[in-house]
Amino acid sequence: MLPASLPLTLRAPNPPALFLGREKEREQLRVAFARGPVTLVSGEHGVGKTATVLQVLRESFSEVPVVFASFGGLPDGVAPDRELVRIVAAAASVTQIAWASVLRVRESLPEVLLDMAERARLWLVLDGVTADPLLRDLMSVVSRYARESRWIVTGEGFCESRFVPGQSLRLGPMPDAELATLAHGTAARSLDLGRAVEASRGNPGALLRAIASGAAPDVPIVDPMLSAMRALSDRNAATVLAWLDEHAEEALRDGYARNLYAVLSLRRHEPELGRWWMRCAAEVGDLAALPHGAAQHASLKDALVLLEAFFSGGDLDRSLRDAEALVARAEAEGAPRIAGEAKTIAVQCLVMKGELARALALVESIETEDDELACLRDGSASTVLALMHRSDEAHARLERVRAGAVRLPFRAQNPILFRAADTLYQLGLLEEAHDVLSQLMSGDRARSLPFHHLGPILLLQLRIAIDRGALRDVAALEERLAVFAREGTLQHPFAGSCRVFARVWAGNFDGIGEEVSDSLQAAREGDLLEAQSSAAMAAIEVALARGTDVGVTLRDPLVLSLRNGAPASPLLEEILRRARLRLGEHVSSAPLAVRSIEHEIVARLADAEAHVLRGAWHEATTACRAAVQHASRWGYASREAHARSTLTFLLLAQGRREEAAQQVGRLRESAERMGSARFVREAELLAYLSQPAASLLELVAWARDEAPAPIVARCARRLLGAPAGPDAVERALFDALVGHVGKITHLAPGSLPSWGIADVDRSVVLDDGSRISFESKPLLWRLLEVLWDHGGEASKEELVREGWAQPDYHPLRDDNRLHVTIRKLRGLLMDGQPPARILTRDEGYALGGTPVRVR
Repeated sequence: MLPASLPLTLRAPNPPALFLGREKEREQLRVAFARGPVTLVSGEHGVGKTATVLQVLRESFSEVPVVFASFGGLPDGVAPDRELVRIVAAAASVTQIAWASVLRVRESLPEVLLDMAERARLWLVLDGVTADPLLRDLMSVVSRYARESRWIVTGEGFCESRFVPGQSLRLGPMPDAELATLAHGTAARSLDLGRAVEASRGNPGALLRAIASGAAPDVPIVDPMLSAMRALSDRNAATVLAWLDEHAEEALRDGYARNLYAVLSLRRHEPELGRWWMRCAAEVGDLAALPHGAAQHASLKDALVLLEAFFSGGDLDRSLRDAEALVARAEAEGAPRIAGEAKTIAVQCLVMKGELARALALVESIETEDDELACLRDGSASTVLALMHRSDEAHARLERVRAGAVRLPFRAQNPILFRAADTLYQLGLLEEAHDVLSQLMSGDRARSLPFHHLGPILLLQLRIAIDRGALRDVAALEERLAVFAREGTLQHPFAGSCRVFARVWAGNFDGIGEEVSDSLQAAREGDLLEAQSSAAMAAIEVALARGTDVGVTLRDPLVLSLRNGAPASPLLEEILRRARLRLGEHVSSAPLAVRSIEHEIVARLADAEAHVLRGAWHEATTACRAAVQHASRWGYASREAHARSTLTFLLLAQGRREEAAQQVGRLRESAERMGSARFVREAELLAYLSQPAASLLELVAWARDEAPAPIVARCARRLLGAPAGPDAVERALFDALVGHVGKITHLAPGSLPSWGIADVDRSVVLDDGSRISFESKPLLWRLLEVLWDHGGEASKEELVREGWAQPDYHPLRDDNRLHVTIRKLRGLLMDGQPPARILTRDEGYALGGTPVRVR
């Protein structure tokens, strides 16, 4: 076997063939690399940070295996901490990472990373890293404790750090003479190199791009906003403050919050700049960096941004108090726009707490002639109305939002579009909501979204993807959401339940019990009614799918509190009803004047299961078919696949094989489109049972394999004769199915068949599903029959008399012949050593394992 190789994406590339200058900086880096575990190299984009680092490593440390990881090209939303763990693990040849525990306790990440790097004695170049709380923590730990590893970090915003004194280098512009030499050595076409050098402003990367593209040097090569921000690192505080007062709002609006935060983080202790540093920390979601009570001393605009940031942190009670205080302050200072926006945040807090009537009254109290605030108010109102199932009013408000938003500036539309998407989702219009979010996350719109807006958008995208059955998109969305859904954020408990739902529909049940526990715990700690309802629903769906004791889940403290105390959502009430039906309780659906689309789907499915308990098969089929049609009409692909699978089981339980076969084809097509291994496996079983003359021995393999569809294993075991489980609905369904499909034989309680014997075509089926024909082996087949007919064990005399039709048995004549024939039988059955299917006994031979037989 070849040894594991380092991926090419993690190998340090060669420096440029033509490398000029930087003699002083290269000597500084040589000393820094040898002296300490951490080196920070900063400078504006294109100034040559990476090339200089690679040149020094090649000149002076060529014997050291260097791991190179670029962070500059990470897709938006990819969590840098997860990426860093993956990179260091790959370099250290760590093949398995317990992501759930690692990311749940984020404070332990620096220790985890350090331990892996130290064991492997890694030299790591982390290229293009932006200012991030994780980096500060990591550099602090590494600089104090690393002995064998080296960490070289390049980025645009770093300079001298209190964690790594003397280990930081900032690269400035290159002299024009060196740039001119570089230009002459690189240019392959005619170009005014003098003007190109002048236009590059000392930036070799900008010069090389101009030479490669042939761009006119009069065209700006460097982003002027980024250049201006990077220059702030070397200016005095008064100059920086003047620039911020004039340009910071524009920079934040245009999506430069992270860049500006990287620069200001270096100067965070300068009092004059504290206001803008605090504002940027809120914009990028670094809530831990914000001082307590910061909003009380901020300007109205800054206080609003801080309020949004703390709301995204999930502390609803504090956010509600701060919103009410900001409303009073803004009204007293004559700022109705700020007061109105603060009210909309208070409305979101009330919605999360389940106080919909109070939320609606508050949003309706916003009176304004400001078009943008009016659209934001109507968008918030439409979401509340949708949650209250006042669909017509929600649609009317949504139309007002759409009509007003088109008149607003481009970036002002973003929060309004999100409110519209949320309303559409609550109304069950998944495709329309998906389209609005796709528009919101495209191009310049996505770039200008602040951190605390991105989390809710990505979470809503994830929820829609799960409902639409876009299960192949879920992993990428979960990874993008991870940075916004860490412990202590508003998205954290929702992300946990979404992960559980996605795994249920996909059929990924391995370790799902721990995921359920984590989801319920996060919901309890978050104290958000909507998140608690979502976690409870996910836990119940897992219990129903796995066939575990549903009663245990219903006795979970969180689920109990939702059943007996807090006003749970109607959808949760319906899922609770399904759980109680599985326990054999005849529960009627609560009468509601209006149901949401998803509630209607689940209610119809629950009705079908209630009819199964009563033996009303026609009514059950009608209700289940309605659930399928409703889910299909509104695009709830995951719910549709579940309902269609149930419908097919119902049809087979009534002996309606042709109708079942039609449903199976649609289920299989849908499951493959979704990427659901669970529903593909269920379709395979149902297709098998839909065949008029199916040999049930194929069930032997299915009965032993719970993944990825536990119901397939439970159904196979029942058809093989095992007792039904504790689920009352499944017990009735499977018993009816046995009546029409048949069963093989009785199994002892708790046993599973390990192989099977089929009389219909003289074949044996092994536990992996493979079939062995005995059509041309009549003697071997006869010996199997004799063993079975004698209760699974026969003496040599019985085998000889009945297998060879001899009147008597003589050991000197018959033992060797019997031994040879048994050896052939074992060979055909692929019996191993020691044999597991044909066992030797003192008086003869026996069938091993737990075989079953179809006569």
